[in-house]
Amino acid sequence: MKMAPISHTRISLSMYNSWIRYFCRTGETNEAMSLLAEIHSLGSRPDPLSYVSFIETLASLRRTLEADALFHEVVRFMIYGSYSVRLYNALVSRYLRKGQLELALRVLNHMKRGNIDKDQETCEILLNYYVSAGR
Repeated sequence: MKMAPISHTRISLSMYNSWIRYFCRTGETNEAMSLLAEIHSLGSRPDPLSYVSFIETLASLRRTLEADALFHEVVRFMIYGSYSVRLYNALVSRYLRKGQLELALRVLNHMKRGNIDKDQETCEILLNYYVSAGR
């Protein structure tokens, strides 16, 4: 289902967030990126769930560099809130699937510095990686 083009009339931030999440669910990352740029141009930022959805989508499409760039934006502006572990897990998982252990460890170190506790999913991601790597 294609959404109607976005007009430049006054649109609420919650509508932008809804559209970003919709485009992420449907894999239309270019449209989501355009909305993100538009929100930024208005001097605002998406909500944490929109960022997490976007980062997870980019990571699942193996667009790790873009996911990493958004991750750094989220961390820089401390936007993550209650979604922080999910955000970190998305990146750690994708880095490890691509064999980028150093980047995954960097994300884990950032979690530690930010006093963000690992959850069961984090441990399972790491365990699966080390088992599949024969360690």
